[in-house]
Amino acid sequence: MPPTSAAFPFCSSRCRLVDLGRWLGEEYRIPAVEDDVDPPDPSARPTPPAATPPVRN
Repeated sequence: MPPTSAAFPFCSSRCRLVDLGRWLGEEYRIPAVEDDVDPPDPSARPTPPAATPPVRN
C-alpha cells in the first residue's frame, strides 16, 4: 500500500484493528530487562588478594 493510505502501514483498517487487538490482548510483548543486581557501593574497598609466602630456594 502506498504511504498515502489511511491504514498505512497496514493493508486495511481491519488489519490495523486486528493488530491493535493483539497488543491489547497482550499477545505481543516487549521484553524487559530486570535490574536485580544492586549497584556497587563506591565506598567499599575491594578485597585484597590472599598473601602468598615467598618462595625460598
